[in-house]
Amino acid sequence: MCSRSSARGVTLVELLVAMTISSVVMVGIIATVSSQQQAYAAGHRVRAAQASARNALLTLEQLLPRAGYGMAPSLAFDFDRYTTGPCPAQLESGGACKRDRTDDSDELVFYARNASYWLPPSGVGTPTGRTWTVTTAGVTTTQANLSVRNGDKFRKGQILQIICEGASQYVYVTVKTNTVATAAGAWPVELETYVTADPFRRQDAATDDCFKAGTARVYQIDRYRLHVRPVAVGDRFDPFLVLDHGVDVEGSSAGVDADDEEFVAEGIESFQVAYVLANGQVVGATPGTAITFATAAAPGSATTTNTITKLTFPGAAPEPDESIYSPTSWYRYLANPPDPERLTDHQANVRAVRISVVARSPDPDLTRAGTPPMLRLNQSTPAAWAGAADARDGYERVAFEATIPLPNMLSQGMVFF
Repeated sequence: MCSRSSARGVTLVELLVAMTISSVVMVGIIATVSSQQQAYAAGHRVRAAQASARNALLTLEQLLPRAGYGMAPSLAFDFDRYTTGPCPAQLESGGACKRDRTDDSDELVFYARNASYWLPPSGVGTPTGRTWTVTTAGVTTTQANLSVRNGDKFRKGQILQIICEGASQYVYVTVKTNTVATAAGAWPVELETYVTADPFRRQDAATDDCFKAGTARVYQIDRYRLHVRPVAVGDRFDPFLVLDHGVDVEGSSAGVDADDEEFVAEGIESFQVAYVLANGQVVGATPGTAITFATAAAPGSATTTNTITKLTFPGAAPEPDESIYSPTSWYRYLANPPDPERLTDHQANVRAVRISVVARSPDPDLTRAGTPPMLRLNQSTPAAWAGAADARDGYERVAFEATIPLPNMLSQGMVFF
């Protein structure tokens, strides 16, 4: 027979107390799990932004040291010549994109000889890669007659460097139309009309007999133009850092356009560039102060704060047997120990480039504030398409910066090899 006390059940009050305690515990667990999930999601967005920023800087750290390879330092950077490349509508100012801005991203444009070539050491044999020789038909004002290999491609907008043996005479030309060699041997490459003030369209200066001796060598010069391209996605823009080589890769009737750009990194909301000169000055790093791109007829000996003196081409008349590029080549000025001209604010004296990138997460979390747009170097106002500086739009943002040295800017002579 059971006792009266052992048959007693749970009272309503006890049940309510137990349920209340369980509810409090469950709410705490759910809140903790939710908080952890939000923290994980935020961390994931930060890591995605960091990965994009690293990808951008790694690419630049690989490309930028090429600037000026196989060329005169004075031609390595472009601050005003290449203006026909694809320009995002959101970054247009006065109908064009700008090299330096304080209210949006900068552009970076530089040149280098394509190093993907091989020359037979004995001088006898066929070169391979992005190098050729000029045939005895030479270079005319409308075409370059080259000795090519079957399948060699020349793209509209591609720059070619033509150098005579000994490198005392050389010119640069620009390809006018896409062409593919269908057989090995002599092949005519049509050229853009020559322009006296454009150093990359001067086939008219190939008048020396060496250009028709069958020994002049031809190299491909690569253009690198990096800029931000915002892409509309619904009611927002997703920004990408892209690379424009200035050549018609797609072969479209429109010529060089956005379809010819190469993807570098996603989520790059701001791309800022500053230049370190040989005299130690840093140009383009003062918040709110845009770089002044000046012009001068001669190299000069002075420097002006936050100014870069652009190349003036053509310069003075060359001496007999000199190339038309010699007066502006800076080969006559020693880099180490430096002549006074090597310590001015001329573009030939850029020794390093300081890069700052602000990357944001691919997607926003609309339930959280995120971090506001970040301003670096001389940018003082966020891009209009990216939102106000105090806007917390759910994106996580990070900023990376690096200073990249330019070893080829110390070159002191043209090379034939």
